[in-house]
This record gives sequence, C-alpha cells and structure tokens, in this order.
Amino acid sequence: MLRVLWELRNGPIGFRALQARCDVLSPTVLNTRLSELHAAGLVEQDHTRVHQLTRLGEDLLASLAPLNNWSQRSAETTETHSEQPEKSLRRELRRERERAPHTPRPSNRRAGYSRSHHNPAPSDAEVSTSAGMACHR
Repeated sequence: MLRVLWELRNGPIGFRALQARCDVLSPTVLNTRLSELHAAGLVEQDHTRVHQLTRLGEDLLASLAPLNNWSQRSAETTETHSEQPEKSLRRELRRERERAPHTPRPSNRRAGYSRSHHNPAPSDAEVSTSAGMACHR
C-alpha cells in the first residue's frame, strides 16, 4: 500500500502508468490495493479515471516523510558499513575451503543397492516372448 501511496505523491496518474511505476505488482494486486486505499479515504478516482491522493492521503504521506528521510540515511550508512564485512566474510570462507581436505559427500545408497534392484528391466528374451504373445492373441 505504501508503494502505491508513494507513487501517487506527484499528482494524479492513470492505472497503467501507476502499474508501470509499481513494476512488481500484478494488475490484480494493484487494483485490490487501490480499492483498499479508496475505502480508507486515502485515494480517489476522478471522472477521467485517474487516481490521486485525497487530502487525508496527502496528510498521511507528509507524516511519513520523516520515516522516509530516516530510511534513506540508514540505507546509506548500512551500505558503506556492510561492504567491508561482506568481503572479508567471503575471503574467510574461501580460505576455509582451501584449508579443509576434500572429503567426498556421503551417499544415500546402501552398499550394493541400485534403483533397478526393485524394478529390474526385462531381459531381451522376456521382451521378445511377451511381444510374440501379444501378436498371437
């Protein structure tokens, strides 16, 4: 819902243009969200069938502006701090793989077991006999 509100922040917009801006939402989901926002009094549709925020919707978006500012600052801070540990973690994992001796993965099969054991393929003699019997019926 917040994504739809956010995309309506710059003024009225038609359904297809709104859908293009909300690229991850299917038309069905977008239509449902618009209905919910309309029922909540946050969005309205005018006679030209464009969607726009109501005064209440604009007030809500203005109330969320500090949260948006915080999330942008937080994302920038997290991005600069998370790059280095991620690289060092990858490097450490690579070193561990190089140091560890290669051990084969355990098999799920018991010794001497094969899939064909339960449903063995028919022998050539069985195939030709059953084919011959089918022809003589």
